[in-house]
Amino acid sequence: NNHISCMYVSDDNILWIGTMKGGAALTSTEKVDIRTIEIDVNEDVKTIIEDKEKNLWIGMDGKGLLKYDPQTGKIRHFTKSDGSIPYDNIIGSAILDDGTMLFTSYGGGVFKWDGRSSDSLWCPDDKFNFNTRFCSHVFKDNYGSIWILTFNRGIVCLMPDGKWRQFTRDNSDLVSDFMTSMTYSPELDKVFVSNRQCIYEI
Repeated sequence: NNHISCMYVSDDNILWIGTMKGGAALTSTEKVDIRTIEIDVNEDVKTIIEDKEKNLWIGMDGKGLLKYDPQTGKIRHFTKSDGSIPYDNIIGSAILDDGTMLFTSYGGGVFKWDGRSSDSLWCPDDKFNFNTRFCSHVFKDNYGSIWILTFNRGIVCLMPDGKWRQFTRDNSDLVSDFMTSMTYSPELDKVFVSNRQCIYEI
């Protein structure tokens, strides 16, 4: 499909491409020669991430999570209905230093995944859980804080001590709480976020 929904460059310089209801594809970044992957799931690919064993994890918008082994070509499907993951709308992802993966969902917040079982990214404050229920991007910064980009409640930062902070149009320079994208530069130690109006630097 020509509608590209996400891209990911793995450690061995392979560009993995997720499409809208057209499956996934890959190519070397040195010589473009795109090869498609048959995943047998007709849904938008929203996020792709590589674990420490070089498996690719493909998040689908409404149909769960796929594990793709590039060595064997085998695919395993995880869904809410089989009890392996808490939500099927997988939109964003990040990998922590210990290999734990974080996935964001539309309607189910953020959950941790170790390749076999999941656990919600939990905070004792119900307001945190409510504000991060509909989220897209996630990453961990140099200090161990987890940043979460929401669809309509601004930006949320969960600190290692369990405290959290929310950036909205009411308490920051954001002109809208409807966010579109977020990335982090560990070298600069800066967060870059965007909404429909502009890009912000934190």
